[in-house]
Amino acid sequence: MSILLTESQLVDEDAHFAKNRFKLIVTGSKNVGKSALIRRLDSNTFEEKKSEDRITKALARVIQGAVVRSDVQEVGYDVFERDEGGFLKQNEIDWLDVKGIIVMYDINSKESYNELKRKLPLVQNTVAPNCDICLVGSKADCEREVPFELADRLAEQMDLSLFEISSKTNINCEAMLVEVLDKIIERREAELEHWQEIRSNQPVYEDVVEPSKPSEEQVPSNPFCWIPRIPFISKIF
Repeated sequence: MSILLTESQLVDEDAHFAKNRFKLIVTGSKNVGKSALIRRLDSNTFEEKKSEDRITKALARVIQGAVVRSDVQEVGYDVFERDEGGFLKQNEIDWLDVKGIIVMYDINSKESYNELKRKLPLVQNTVAPNCDICLVGSKADCEREVPFELADRLAEQMDLSLFEISSKTNINCEAMLVEVLDKIIERREAELEHWQEIRSNQPVYEDVVEPSKPSEEQVPSNPFCWIPRIPFISKIF
């Protein structure tokens, strides 16, 4: 916090934001296409072979006229699990740094959609309140078991975005990412305006009040301070 002799404020002069760099998480059940989505967004490719490893990629996009970089990490639902005391079992992620979460399900797997509904409260209770959550139905090029209207009602109830994508045919992948990043930037700008408003309303003290100094007046010493006090008792005869 910057404190000047001629002006004092109760908040930092600059809010703590990493300019135009965000961390995104992609999560969901097994075999919903988390790795395939990240590869499509990173290199615009698709691999039929399923990846056994969870991947992380650094992406760059132009959003609102500025270059925005995002670190996209794949995780499973296990990172959101808690113990009996309500604490996270895993602490490998700093959730305050996560600005967006893509929660995936397979549109031709009702089981993956039902698991999303069960895990979504855990996700919401783990991330920061300003984190954007987007629901994504994968494999839109295949036959479906999950009606779009069903997922759309859930997204509307939870006030979340919803996309159906296909990493194989590149349907809606880029549009989904652009909307997530755009909403993150809008939230960040709103937070910056909020902090600037707080700063402008802080009291400003032009005059500096020096702390009072101890008195230099000398207290006269008592040469008889070593004599113990003797109580005088008077008797009346």
